[in-house]
Amino acid sequence: FPDFTVYEMNFKTKENAEQVIKWYHSRNKNLKELKVIDNIFSKGSKVYYFETRAEMFRDYINKYAETI
Repeated sequence: FPDFTVYEMNFKTKENAEQVIKWYHSRNKNLKELKVIDNIFSKGSKVYYFETRAEMFRDYINKYAETI
């Protein structure tokens, strides 16, 4: 079975969720040494963050994210 973690974070507004996404992308550029395969996106006022440590599961987490 694929090994991954998904976090669902709820915010008061859609704008707050979008700010978190922007913040994550700005911080992630500086942390390239981390060996985490991830996917982060917002839908309404929620932010979903998927992570796995195995490159072979990247397609799986991307497909799972699409279903949300």
